[in-house]
This record gives sequence, C-alpha cells and structure tokens, in this order.
Amino acid sequence: MSKESTLLWDSWVTECGGSETSRVVWTDLINRWGEPHRGYHNLQHLLHVLIVIDELAHEGEDLHAARLAAWFHDAVYDPTATDNEARSAELAGTALASLHTDPALVDEVRALIVMTETHETGAEASRASLLMHDADLAILGVPAAQYLRYVNGVRTEYAHIPDDEFKAARSHILQGFLERDRLYLLPEARAAYEDNARTNIAAELQVYHRDDPEAGPSLFGIPLS
Repeated sequence: MSKESTLLWDSWVTECGGSETSRVVWTDLINRWGEPHRGYHNLQHLLHVLIVIDELAHEGEDLHAARLAAWFHDAVYDPTATDNEARSAELAGTALASLHTDPALVDEVRALIVMTETHETGAEASRASLLMHDADLAILGVPAAQYLRYVNGVRTEYAHIPDDEFKAARSHILQGFLERDRLYLLPEARAAYEDNARTNIAAELQVYHRDDPEAGPSLFGIPLS
C-alpha cells in the first residue's frame, strides 16, 4: 500500500474493523474516491477531512459519527448531478448496515452527509455536525498555494460548464460564505481557518469580477489553469 492508502486503511479499521466485509466496503469507497473525473473531491480531500476532524477533536472525544460521515460524504460524486449528497447518504446506509452498525449511528451519519449539501447545521447542531461542517470547509482556509490547487481541481470537475456559467455559480456560492457571520462554528476552527478563508474567497471573487478579460484569471498572482 502507498502511505496514503495505509493511513486511510488504518483510519477505516479504527471505525469499522478489518473483517472481510469491512475490507470490501473500504475497497469500494477507495475506488469511488479515486475516480478519474475527480479533480478535488478525491482521496486527498477525504484524508484532509479526516485529519482536520482529529485536529479539532477534544481528547477522548467520540469521533465515530464524524469520521464515518467523512468517509461517505462525497463517495458518490457526479459533477453533472444535483443529488450527490442524498445518494452518498443512501450508500452509507446500505454499507454500514452490512457491517451491522447501530441503526441510530447510521441515521446520524446519513444526516451529517446530507448537511454537507448546504453546510447549514441548525441551532441545535450536534458536536459531530460541527466537526463535519468545519472539517469539510477547512480547505477554504488553507495557505494560498493549496487553495489555488483546490480551485483548479474544482474547475477541472466542472470542465463541462462554460466559463461564464461557472464563474456566476461559483461566485454565488462564495459570496454566500462571505456573508455569513462565521464560516466556522467551532472556536478552534475559527482560530485556524477563518481569516485565511475570507482572504482566499475574496481573492477568488476578485478574479471573477475583473474587467480586463485579456489579463487572464489568476489568484495571488498565480495563473489559474
């Protein structure tokens, strides 16, 4: 196994054990996350979300629901579809049932996955929901070079969308994030990512609203590919 695969397998075994059925589910998930059309929503994203969940966790905290949600939240990813979260939640339900997972935990995991469609947790959000919310959005607050790779990865996934349509849709999403009082819900996440995220988002929006079409799109002075 590669180092990445070993880390992911160890993480999976911690949550679901190493039985033959567990390995079959893990292999299916790895194959899904490794699909060639994924420019950003890939194994690196999965690993990043799992790492951030652990970084934001309190010592001794039960991370079972958040980690399982991370494993399944983009397991179904078709950039031309609008129901990826619902289908990922359905997959989680089927797969976790095959592993004899507690039905209450399965329901919680499914709800966490559906939450990632809008990143609206509600006033009575569970700790697991806050962890999943912030970990999934942590990419917005990474250093500039890593953020640039993220933006390029997303654009690759939506290569079938004309530039003007992509810019309009992407701008709408980003502006919605900027208008929130808080991008991150946990104090630890706000301290780690909030300022960088707002800087990154503002820089990307500036690209999409520049008046000089011949200048070419760039972020932080680096051309977007």
